[in-house]
Amino acid sequence: KFPEVSMAQAKEKAFEHRRSIQENGVAPRQRQKRATVKEADVRKQCIDDIVSQHFHDRLQTLKEKRTNKEPTKAIQRLSNLYERFAQPVIGQLPPSDIRNSHIIQILTETVYSATTRTRTKAMLSHLIMWCVTKGLINPDENRVDWRLINSLTPECTSTEQHHASIAISDIPRLVRMAME
Repeated sequence: KFPEVSMAQAKEKAFEHRRSIQENGVAPRQRQKRATVKEADVRKQCIDDIVSQHFHDRLQTLKEKRTNKEPTKAIQRLSNLYERFAQPVIGQLPPSDIRNSHIIQILTETVYSATTRTRTKAMLSHLIMWCVTKGLINPDENRVDWRLINSLTPECTSTEQHHASIAISDIPRLVRMAME
């Protein structure tokens, strides 16, 4: 209003707004409203809403780096791991709500296979890091502590055992024993 703001100050403010619109194509108030709406949309998104974008970005990274012979198959395997183990636990959570207890619960389901657990852990780690880089998780508020998770996750109980090697001359005797 006039007594509080001089005519020169009002003209300067109007000039700044015009310049801002020319540079950004959006009025400052509109830009502020859009940012607020965008932040609200990000907060509403759950992991299931963004995981396909994560896997798409991961596929592009693998293709660019050319470190994987069949990147499409690798991403399909990761997607299957997500659907089987992670989705029931964290699928409906916003990325910022993922906690150590969720990760431990997911990894406990993979107690029968060390390979599956390692792959699941890598998939979850990449997903969380991707969420941080996309601004979906505040890095200062990231509540996932892998050292703690590793110490609290039960050991794998895989029963894979290998037989001792034998000399070639003992193979007939081994076959006879297997036949009995």
